[in-house]
Amino acid sequence: MKTTIVALIMCMAVSMQLLAGNDIVVNHHNKTVTLVANFISPAPIEKSLTKAAELWNSRSGKNTCEMLVNGKKESYTIHFKLVVNQNPLSDTAVNVVTVIPDSHPFFYAKTTVDANGNEQTDRAVSVSDGKVIGVSSLYKNNKYVLAHEMGHNIGLCHNAGRKCCYVSNEDLAIFNLSKSVSDLADASIKSKTTRKMIELGTADGSYVASN
Repeated sequence: MKTTIVALIMCMAVSMQLLAGNDIVVNHHNKTVTLVANFISPAPIEKSLTKAAELWNSRSGKNTCEMLVNGKKESYTIHFKLVVNQNPLSDTAVNVVTVIPDSHPFFYAKTTVDANGNEQTDRAVSVSDGKVIGVSSLYKNNKYVLAHEMGHNIGLCHNAGRKCCYVSNEDLAIFNLSKSVSDLADASIKSKTTRKMIELGTADGSYVASN
């Protein structure tokens, strides 16, 4: 009963704001782009979620992307600020994470045929629609699975032809950070996965906050 009430409260809170994967903060003074997101869950997986968020946060400052500034392309450093179970009423983009039984049809094995006619069987262990993450109960404590879906929710795309392995930092390395973040920042106002963009230190020294 308690879990049901908590889930209901969280759903009501989330519905009060625009549910989306991430916010973007572009700091022109420091030449940084920061992806900000809050991941909340009624399931008892906060420890795993926190470890998954830390995997992304630890990548801050290690990659760059190109930003179009005053008609010129400039290099900006990518940062992450992912938090877990922050008050959903706070002004941070909210993502909901839930645990789904392994027997759910989402996780049925699927067989495909590659270009060479070889059969390939894949079984998903997690799913995401960019706002809600569902992870199979068998993998609910796997920080790499959670981190991978977090990547999708904050708007990141795979490098062409790369698939996730769910066992190592390769799950983060398969994302094309430079292109993904550049695309998000350039079109953030129109992007369905970006709730809000904030620019700091624009050319005229003003502060711009766009919703």
